[in-house]
Amino acid sequence: MDSSPRLVQTHGASSADQVEMEEKFEKVLRIEAESNYRIPEEQELTQSELNSLYAKDMNELSMKERDMVYQDVHGIADVVKEPPDFVEKKIRELQLQLFSLRGDPRKNTLAYEQALEQNHAFATSGKILLAFLRADRWNPKLAAYRLVRFFETKLSLFGRDLLTQTIQVSHLSKDDKKALETGSFQLLPKRDAAGRAILVGMPMLLQYKEIKNLNRAFFYIAMTALEDVETQRNGVVLVGINVGPKRAVDRTAVWTTQRVRKTLPIRVTGMHYCYDDFKMRPMMSIAMLVMGATSRVRFRAHYGKPEDNQFKLSTFGIPIQALPLTADGGPKVKYHRQWLKSRRDQEELQSSDEIIVIPGRLDVLLGRGKPIQEHYGNQRYHVLLDKYQNAYELAKKFEKMQIADRIVQSVHEYSGHFLRQDGARWVIVDDIMARDKVSHAFRTRRAASGTSAAATSKMPNINLKNIGTKRRTSEESETPGSSLSGTDSKRRVIS
Repeated sequence: MDSSPRLVQTHGASSADQVEMEEKFEKVLRIEAESNYRIPEEQELTQSELNSLYAKDMNELSMKERDMVYQDVHGIADVVKEPPDFVEKKIRELQLQLFSLRGDPRKNTLAYEQALEQNHAFATSGKILLAFLRADRWNPKLAAYRLVRFFETKLSLFGRDLLTQTIQVSHLSKDDKKALETGSFQLLPKRDAAGRAILVGMPMLLQYKEIKNLNRAFFYIAMTALEDVETQRNGVVLVGINVGPKRAVDRTAVWTTQRVRKTLPIRVTGMHYCYDDFKMRPMMSIAMLVMGATSRVRFRAHYGKPEDNQFKLSTFGIPIQALPLTADGGPKVKYHRQWLKSRRDQEELQSSDEIIVIPGRLDVLLGRGKPIQEHYGNQRYHVLLDKYQNAYELAKKFEKMQIADRIVQSVHEYSGHFLRQDGARWVIVDDIMARDKVSHAFRTRRAASGTSAAATSKMPNINLKNIGTKRRTSEESETPGSSLSGTDSKRRVIS
């Protein structure tokens, strides 16, 4: 049976159609509204017309594509497999596509050529190529176009000197940092039900001196999210929240950040927009008209009170308790600013610790508190502890260490890590510390239950001779695919 990732032909607008849509939207940007959010009637679409457009988009999809859209929008996890031979084949195909683009005088590859000249290893690294292949569902041609445009965007925003460098907070100007610190774009500390990162945009917090300040801030936070391989594999969900007395419509900000976003190696699997002002509906119809079919079928608009919109988001697998909102629906920025401070400290110290931006769904979080214990990876970890509790109580000292080590290896086998929190970031701990934490968990459980070795001696036992040699069980086989050799052995991949 073929274990290759599903390759789906991306449908949507052609290049000419895309240009026409951009011109149409830019025309909307120039409209002088007669009142707040007012759009001329000839630019509006009725709800019936929007429904017809959506139905037309869905009817043009194959059954497999419709299933994928449904899974993307509703946060239904799917197994991600990346066989090494398949990955190597696609990287070679992408390299050929890039070579072909360089030889085509009709294509603007100047920024990419400069990147190759400046730091060939950076621009051609397997890590970079993998990120773009994942973003375009392993379509080498689309990935090549996106990669070339990526360097155009980076050159435009940051200049030649930073073209082949990892963008850090220290590279941002004073005005860039102010735009970043407002919290108008925030990366949530939790993933959705399918393990996807969630990037929230809140127009009511927008403050910037020039539009490039905002675009640089967006570039930084989006590329930070992509440092995690899990985010590249599973994709990103975009959530817009524009509610309350400070709600705002900044069409230029929306359009320019979306143009930047389309050049980054981000696979957007779902888009949601929450609003509470009926007068914004015409603007939503324009947005849906120009976004193209591929995005439109993955877009959901939610109109209503903040609590109603949050409930709607929860039905799509989004953890509403992690949203940066107060009880009455107002914006919060405390965690965001803590996270930024932690990022600055990490970048300044150039820490050798392996950092995780957002804990993965299968990771084990070390610490206390209800949010940690409710994390899916911790719940799965406790199932393993339940399984081995009896054997651990009956084991001798050396055997106890073997059991603890076996549990650590089991977590690694299903692509999980043991993480400790350091401020607003997470750090992967080594196996020795992880094993100590497992042993401590067993002792804590024993104390809490009052269980003793004598009490467990009458219970069914696990054969201790197999500890340390046992391979993955069918219980563990449901998890995402194995790590790649060479190009994908670590979580942080984009330099």
